[in-house]
Amino acid sequence: MKKIKDNVVLFLKGFIMGVANVIPGVSGGTLAVILGVFKDFLGAISNIFKTFWKSVLFLFPIVLGMGVAILASSKLIETCLNKFPLATVLFFVGLILGGIPILFKKIKNEMKSIPNYIIFGIVFMFVLVFTFFISGEKNVELINLNFFDYILLFLVGALASASMVIPGISGSMVLMTVGYYNGILATVNNLFDFSMFWENVAILIPFGLGVVVGILLISKLITYLLNKYEVKTYFAIFGFIFSSLIVMFFKNSITFNIVEFTIGLVLLMIGFIGSYLIAKTNKE
Repeated sequence: MKKIKDNVVLFLKGFIMGVANVIPGVSGGTLAVILGVFKDFLGAISNIFKTFWKSVLFLFPIVLGMGVAILASSKLIETCLNKFPLATVLFFVGLILGGIPILFKKIKNEMKSIPNYIIFGIVFMFVLVFTFFISGEKNVELINLNFFDYILLFLVGALASASMVIPGISGSMVLMTVGYYNGILATVNNLFDFSMFWENVAILIPFGLGVVVGILLISKLITYLLNKYEVKTYFAIFGFIFSSLIVMFFKNSITFNIVEFTIGLVLLMIGFIGSYLIAKTNKE
């Protein structure tokens, strides 16, 4: 019974991470940290060939939750961002803020170290510079693809997945930067349009393989950093997290509306409480 409960909790965490990856400016890695599954998630990925079944049993409910979330919510999230951007973003702000009190315990004994704040500042500024001065709005059409286009899809998947794992770097934002966001989102939304089923699958397979390879590579790097420089790495993660809060508001076409703002505040509190309660289940 306890095992089933643990898997349900992991599925819920994966679901939230999957939804986060759909929204520009929100990082699945950030939510993994906030929900207390980040270190174990990366450890299971980086050691998957050493402890295969143990890693698979841990990862399966998380990956299943992410997959269900992306398939089930991509259209809903797109609609919510178009019609209710402020309320939608405030809900995810609540999700992020809800896990910070528990995450703060990992750095509270090192609050007087100036180098740690320098690391925080560098990462914070890097995300803002990348988002506002490098990120573009071009769109790549995923039609009549040739062999080279499929290789590019693999590389884009690897790049986006690496950013999905790194807290504070939005995979959706990276896809926007390289021009693949709208195409990939439309492909996922139309996956069950059987008139174009095989065309959509042909796009998602190389992209998905790239995602897997990218996650494997970056997870080993971050696992190493957490093992060798845990506190400094968490200061960097806080830099990613707080910069992503700013990015969300400026990258989702938000306009102020008092009714939507009020609803958004309620959703923020719901997100905060839900995130806090789920994060408390963390065993790290």
